[in-house]
Amino acid sequence: MRPAARNLLHAAAKGLGLLERLRGMGRGPLVYFYHGVEAGPVDPDLAGLQMPLARFERQVDFLRKNLEIISLDELRAGLDEGRGLGPHQALITFDDGFANLAETAGPLLAGWGLPFAVFVNTRAVEERERIPTYYLRALLALVDLPELDLPSLGRRLPLNDQNARRAAGQGLTALLKSAPQARVRLLLDDLRAALPEERWRELDARHRSFEPLTWGQARALAAMGGIIGSHCHEHVILHRDQPREEIAFQLARSQELIRAHLGSCDYLCYPNGRISDACPAARAEAARLGYRLAFTTVAGEVRKGLDPLLLPRVTAPAERDGTQRELELQISRRLGVNREYERALATLSER
Repeated sequence: MRPAARNLLHAAAKGLGLLERLRGMGRGPLVYFYHGVEAGPVDPDLAGLQMPLARFERQVDFLRKNLEIISLDELRAGLDEGRGLGPHQALITFDDGFANLAETAGPLLAGWGLPFAVFVNTRAVEERERIPTYYLRALLALVDLPELDLPSLGRRLPLNDQNARRAAGQGLTALLKSAPQARVRLLLDDLRAALPEERWRELDARHRSFEPLTWGQARALAAMGGIIGSHCHEHVILHRDQPREEIAFQLARSQELIRAHLGSCDYLCYPNGRISDACPAARAEAARLGYRLAFTTVAGEVRKGLDPLLLPRVTAPAERDGTQRELELQISRRLGVNREYERALATLSER
């Protein structure tokens, strides 16, 4: 839809009270997901997963004034009991477990008394490693390398101009998200070997937005009203080509570590989060391990009768302006997002 038409729709909805009636067409809460929330300037070269604090504050302020913000425990109880949930509710979640949440989003939400959830990659917390795409983004956007040597692929990729860097980025990102984890580990070794450790330390210090939580920060977020859940041990994409033993390790190890440090781990968010990234083996393993709810990144509202281990979420608007307009339209477009989720689920029967 063109911006002018979208603005006209928004004005009509607001003027006629249509938004309230459209809310009534929904059947359940919307689960919003974010990544990092940065208090300082967001680095344009690495900005994709970071939201400025001021924009985040505006969004949450709108949500809390228009919807009831509930916790994952309340969502689970409502689904178990088949009652108490409705379109007047929303949840706030974060993927990847960035350290900046302990200084930005956590205190803000705690100040308003709002519950939230953070899904963490436990190896990142344990070993201070960053998410895989950080290393690729850093090499392509922040370092002047003429080529990238990748022994695990038997290739040297030219990086001599923007087109070459763009092609390398697209190809390697796709590989990071589609290859078995054993191959991904080798590729990550290649990426880290492209620079001396001293240079990586320098880059990490300059780009702190991607620093992972410590266990102490995770406990602090829990004390602020946050629930800490699993995002796998190594941010592994659980697609159908991932070996079953790898899937089992990723889900069990992350659950084990979170329980050891925080007492419980009942919730899971699949990395990347498309339906194809939550393959049947991953869903079965999550059930075996006792995860109570598991989330995708496919848009839809959480409704009675959905598979509790393949639940939808809605990505928060990333636009710099029009935060209220975009959120209102998301809240009102429930039938559309539900169709998107239902189409994604339909692909499961086609495998």
